[in-house]
Parts: sequence; structure tokens; C-alpha cells
Amino acid sequence: ENFQDSKEVAPKLREAVVDFSDNLMGDDAAGYLLNWFIEQRIRIRVLKLSGNNITDVCVRAVLETIMSQEDKPIHELELSRTHMSPGMLLELLVGLQEHAAY
Repeated sequence: ENFQDSKEVAPKLREAVVDFSDNLMGDDAAGYLLNWFIEQRIRIRVLKLSGNNITDVCVRAVLETIMSQEDKPIHELELSRTHMSPGMLLELLVGLQEHAAY
């Protein structure tokens, strides 16, 4: 499917399973994609980013994406084999705790 015209795509999708695993994506690419989902108001049900070159910068974007989903939880989140710091893991867990859906 061609995603160039996001106006055609967004009305058809309400929630998505997003698997960007093992793509060697960096913070900029992953952040851009996460931002697209927020802008299109597409709820991410499953988010897999394992095996990418993402750092705390992108994990913060993940948290912002989750928080933007208001009262709807994310059901699965995979961030293994990334460059997330222990401090960012704690920040992520605290953020999830504060989310209305958890």
C-alpha cells in the first residue's frame, strides 16, 4: 500500500500493529514515524522497536506517543536490543503508571 497520501490512509485506520523491529533505525527515523501516527490520530495497539539504534531521545517519543492515546492502552511494547538507559527505563515506567489507561 502506498502511504504517500496520508489523507487517504488515515480515515481507514483506527488502530495499528506497528512492527519496526530490526531495521537499524535511529532516533530521527523512528521519531518521524511515531509523529506521523500521532498526527493522523492512529492508535498504536502494538509497538515493536527492538533491534534498532534508538536512544533515550526516541524512547521519550515512544512515551509521548503512548500518552497521546489518552485513555487507550498500548497492549504490547518491545524495546529490547536498543540503547535505552536505565534512567530512561525508569522514566518510561513512571510515565506508564501515570497514564489513565493503566
